[in-house]
Amino acid sequence: MNSLVGLDKVKESVFKLISGSKIAQLKRERGLHVIERNYNAFLVGNPGTGKTTVAKLISQMLKELGIIEKGHLIEVTRADLIGGYPEQTISQTENIIKDSLGGTLFIEDANSLIKDGNENGFTVLDTIIRLVDQYRHKLIIFFEGSFSEINYLINVYPLLKEKIPHQFEFENYSPRELLTIAAEIADNLGYILDEGALQVLLEIFVELNERGELTNLNSKAAKTILYKSITNQEQRILGILNPSDVDLKTIILEDVQSVNY
Repeated sequence: MNSLVGLDKVKESVFKLISGSKIAQLKRERGLHVIERNYNAFLVGNPGTGKTTVAKLISQMLKELGIIEKGHLIEVTRADLIGGYPEQTISQTENIIKDSLGGTLFIEDANSLIKDGNENGFTVLDTIIRLVDQYRHKLIIFFEGSFSEINYLINVYPLLKEKIPHQFEFENYSPRELLTIAAEIADNLGYILDEGALQVLLEIFVELNERGELTNLNSKAAKTILYKSITNQEQRILGILNPSDVDLKTIILEDVQSVNY
């Protein structure tokens, strides 16, 4: 968790959650009274801010603490949960919850369940609320969405607030944090970004931020622009008669400057 770029507020919230779990475990081992804990949460933030990654890490940490047995993450969308009629919706939702037992159910774009007034979306929520207590020692549920979407979901279906006590807030990445993310991706792919490439990347992220275009991109912007830079680098390398290993793995200023963003 600490190795993730940015996300300071989320890291703090997760640290408190995990610390509380460790203390509860210690008290349980010593026969002391332990307050019943609920680990369900809203993961709130714009696209590309690391919500899925953090959800996987939390699930694994809770497994290591013995809170859940398997620690796997089941990612679902509206299409996975909503059927053509109420009975089918109930069955689909129940089956997904059963598949998630021992781990974490991650509901992507949770607000989409009800945003068009579809009654089957409310059936999904009713089913989840019915089962969340029954499986409280076997299942963690995360509802994902933007700030406005999650607020709307809670206002329309306030019972969720009672059953989902935690909210982890994912802030947008700064241009410099996106530069770090791009450099890490490049390194993992076996590429080197030279000083000129790094400078142009930072300038691009600053410009996108000033134009307000990072809100719905975040880390996706870093990945997209890097991959376009790699494509440009490959085209440039074709013009080198006998490229060295350094040539083959280095992305230079020209490669990034040519990116259409």
